[in-house]
Amino acid sequence: MKCVAKVDAVNTEQSNIIGMRPTKDCWVTDINGTPEEVREYFRIGKVFNMGYGHYDVNGKKHEDHLMKVEKVFVLESCEKTDNFVDWLGKKYGWDWKEHFNETEYKEFCS
Repeated sequence: MKCVAKVDAVNTEQSNIIGMRPTKDCWVTDINGTPEEVREYFRIGKVFNMGYGHYDVNGKKHEDHLMKVEKVFVLESCEKTDNFVDWLGKKYGWDWKEHFNETEYKEFCS
């Protein structure tokens, strides 16, 4: 089974201490697994190394940017999910990924 997940992440304490930017981020990704497996993989509090090569507030480049999952929204990949993504694209343009969430999904379904 394939799913689509939006993951919201925030800096870990370590990343905050060195002043990593951005302090918040999100991404939408296709991932294999059941919705339950995907939620477990992206469980709240899990730390990912984003590896962005971002800069801290002093201009020093870092290869490791540790962020922890704050929220995850998962849908099964199907025609309804594709239609939802198309609807978001028409509504928000290139910035649709920010709006891939439960609130927008409920509005789309109503």
